[in-house]
Amino acid sequence: MTNRSIFLAVASVAVLAFAGSASAQDSGLYGSINIGATDVGSTNAFNLSPSGTVVDLRVGDVLYNGDFTVAVEAGAMLGEVAAERVIPTCTVGICGYDEFDTEHRQVDWSGSFGLRVGHSLGPVTAYVTGGVRIAKMTESSSYDSGGVYPTWKYEQTGYVVGTYVGAGVSYPLCDRFSATLAYERSNLTRMSWSSTWGSGTTG
Repeated sequence: MTNRSIFLAVASVAVLAFAGSASAQDSGLYGSINIGATDVGSTNAFNLSPSGTVVDLRVGDVLYNGDFTVAVEAGAMLGEVAAERVIPTCTVGICGYDEFDTEHRQVDWSGSFGLRVGHSLGPVTAYVTGGVRIAKMTESSSYDSGGVYPTWKYEQTGYVVGTYVGAGVSYPLCDRFSATLAYERSNLTRMSWSSTWGSGTTG
């Protein structure tokens, strides 16, 4: 399998972000539930760009130092991120049958681990973030001749691994809750992939 770069972009809004009380060392745990839109670059054999709405869960431990914050955080992204198209086809020059190819590509899940560095600008905190991301993806292609020829399906699944960078701003709503607007971009490379072929009958 030839490695290809895969770009994954996420724009999100935190619908629930909370932080624990800071300890004597000015550190504390935090978590967030983010709703966002995701788009995956089309650098793949099918030239499909999956997109969709995702829920991004984050937990972390933050250290406060004056106007600056440094946090270690982990995340998990779930949601329907997929693209599909149906292509009418003609086999060996014989047309007129209900033939078509169906191509499908999706992101099954994604996880991340990284650092977040922020700076307070009055009530607003601006931050940059970066780290490593892993995602599981599935790509498939199937053929149906409308009962004239045997059907078949080719599917490959595997993992993509790489780095991500991002930025965002947060605004406190009260002592422990805040609203956040963020954007992240990942550059991922195929790692371990497996392929399967399946065939059927003419109906």
